[in-house]
Amino acid sequence: MNLKTLIISFGIFFFTNLASSQNNDPCTEIYGKWETYKIEPPFGMPPKNKSEIWQFDKNEIVIIQNNKLKYSLNSDCSKLIIPDLNNFSILKLTKDTLIIKLRILPHESYSIHFKKSN
Repeated sequence: MNLKTLIISFGIFFFTNLASSQNNDPCTEIYGKWETYKIEPPFGMPPKNKSEIWQFDKNEIVIIQNNKLKYSLNSDCSKLIIPDLNNFSILKLTKDTLIIKLRILPHESYSIHFKKSN
């Protein structure tokens, strides 16, 4: 194998891997409809027993109980930013589970657990 063939092969390998890694963006897992199944309020706040539907789309719009809001995610998908609400930490994001947490005080937080809905 000559040097030119080796360089071309390496270039094809590099760009193929780069393209496939960009298609596997973990932040895209958030797209779709999510239903709450567990809400953990801070100590002293009454728990919410009613489930909510949150629907995220690719255009950075989230619909929460029929209210449309803008959202964004930071580059490593660890923060969910909804300017009209707050900034949430994403504790878990997979194809069927989403857990977010809102820190209220240093030792108090509000956690919302979701399952992917059809």
